[in-house]
Amino acid sequence: MRIPKSFTLAGMRWSVEESDAISEMGHCNAETATIRLRAGLPAQIKAPTFCHELQHAIRYTLGADRH
Repeated sequence: MRIPKSFTLAGMRWSVEESDAISEMGHCNAETATIRLRAGLPAQIKAPTFCHELQHAIRYTLGADRH
């Protein structure tokens, strides 16, 4: 699976970054429209982690994850 550097979801531009500065495998920040993936993850872990964080972005866009 090719993970994009950015994507548009319901008119909102999201960026995808790799980072050594996160302790979890992935993180979705709706306020900054950023998905972060831990740098160095093997492809077989990175792809499902991206999909997991993408579903958080989708749920936020639909209003399900807003506080």
